[in-house]
Amino acid sequence: MASDEIKDRAYRALTSKTGNRLFPVRWAKGALLALNSLAGQPLLEKDELVARRERDAMERERAKEIGKGLGTVGAAAVGLAAAKAAQAKQDADVAAAGVKVKDAKDAKDAKDVATAAVSAAASAAAGREAAPVMLYMDWNSRHDLKRITEVLISAGIKWQELDVTEDESTRAWVKANGGVEDLPVLFVAGEAIGGYQEVAQADVTGELGRKVFGA
Repeated sequence: MASDEIKDRAYRALTSKTGNRLFPVRWAKGALLALNSLAGQPLLEKDELVARRERDAMERERAKEIGKGLGTVGAAAVGLAAAKAAQAKQDADVAAAGVKVKDAKDAKDAKDVATAAVSAAASAAAGREAAPVMLYMDWNSRHDLKRITEVLISAGIKWQELDVTEDESTRAWVKANGGVEDLPVLFVAGEAIGGYQEVAQADVTGELGRKVFGA
């Protein structure tokens, strides 16, 4: 990539010994190298840039595979809710059948009991419909990205992941609305939860689950 060539040349210029005998040049190089380090080393030799991009791609693929795995978890959860609803209906039917119906009022009461049981079970299952969860990340998000996905998997939360490495405007928007300096940032139904520390804290207090699944 042409940008890799430019970054490679810039990095080699900063790390070369040319001009180092002059204090202003040596000081300027040191300051720029420090800024480069703080920014996550966008300037590196071409081979290292390519290797890092490949590592990032592998990390993203692993994260996607983890996300796909949550589909199975979600399906199991829905199946469990359906099974509980069916069991509740069956229990209600058995209870209704065991009632000795003496008159029409007794029959109506038994029917109401069964209907209420089925309705309650259905409501419990419907209450687990999840809010949309979006995880914004960039090339420098590897460490906290893994930790956030571990929290989401543990909480049984399905999410979508968006890489904004090449989208500077979206990345700026995410940082401004997420109230953070670095990505990744988690949003639930358009509301910023924050980075790893905020997500972990919200999970511990139960706030994360309430925002995703409701009260």
